[in-house]
Parts: sequence; structure tokens; C-alpha cells
Amino acid sequence: MRMQGRDLNLKNGTVVRVKTVRPSEAGKVLKLMGKIYHKNDTLELNPNEVEEMKRRNIRKQIKDYEKSKRQIMLGVYFEDEIIGYCIIARVSENEKQSHRATLSIAITEEFRGAGLGAALMKLSFDFAGKVAYEQFETTVLEANTPAFILCTEYGFKAMCRFPRAFKSSKGAYQDSILMIKYLNNYEV
Repeated sequence: MRMQGRDLNLKNGTVVRVKTVRPSEAGKVLKLMGKIYHKNDTLELNPNEVEEMKRRNIRKQIKDYEKSKRQIMLGVYFEDEIIGYCIIARVSENEKQSHRATLSIAITEEFRGAGLGAALMKLSFDFAGKVAYEQFETTVLEANTPAFILCTEYGFKAMCRFPRAFKSSKGAYQDSILMIKYLNNYEV
């Protein structure tokens, strides 16, 4: 799916633009991922895994989001660079799971803490309402405290913990926490 671009004013006065990522920007997405995952053990990929991703694979994923009526990849742009993204994707092709979507938000370090994560959350909820998703699901590694706090502030509940779900290249384990946000006022 595509979304018209819109400007966001961040807390620090910076103006960024949010719009649908185009397949031709696959290289920019890989560059962003390299920045985000570089020496960061609080995320789900190791830097070497990002390096192994191929531009054509990323381009295909972006094309799939673009063709879909219920999925989207939004890029956050500052001076023609992608400095963050938000992906909303269905959990499954199965009809019985069509009410569920995954939510992924990633922002480069220099733009964190300026309200961008909150703005992307709000855009995500708006999009989910338009395409009839009833719940968002995301996983957060236990060491990613800022992501856990952001999700909690926006109504996500920690549902379960997967012990030792991720192992860093240095051999350290981290638990993964499944978080869910019900979008239709359903409470657990």
C-alpha cells in the first residue's frame, strides 16, 4: 500500500518527512539497516546478517508491501536519507489470522528521543484502523528498554517471554518479549 507523504515536526525542531518507501530505495534501506544494527545487541539481527542481505531481496519485500492492500513500509526521510522506518505486515495469509499484524519500528540513534517513535506509533494505529487490523504484535529484546517503554506507553502488554531467544555473536543470550496491543478495546 502507498501513503501520501507528510511532514513531522520533532521535539527538537527538526522536520522529517514520512512516506512510502519505493523499491528503487532498497539501497537506502540497506544503508539504514547497517547503521541501526551496527554493534547493537538489543536488536534481532547481527550486523553481519544485514551485510548478507541482498538489495534485490529488500527490493522484492518493498514491492510486496507496495502491492498489498493491508501492508505498508513507511520511510522517515531527513535530507534525502532514510533515518527510520515503520513496517506493518500481516502475521499470516490465513483468513483466521487476518485480524493480526506485526509492527516494526526502527530509528537511527541520532534521531531517537525526539518523538519520532511516538509519531510512527500514531500513524500505525491510524493505518491499522483503515485496513481493519484488530491487534498489533511485536517482539522486543529484553535489553531494548527504550522500545519496551515506547510500546508500554502506547498500550502494548507484555504477553510472554521467550528465554534465551537470541544469542549474540559473543555468545550472550537475551530473552525476547512478545508484546500485543489490542486495537478494538479488547482487554486481557
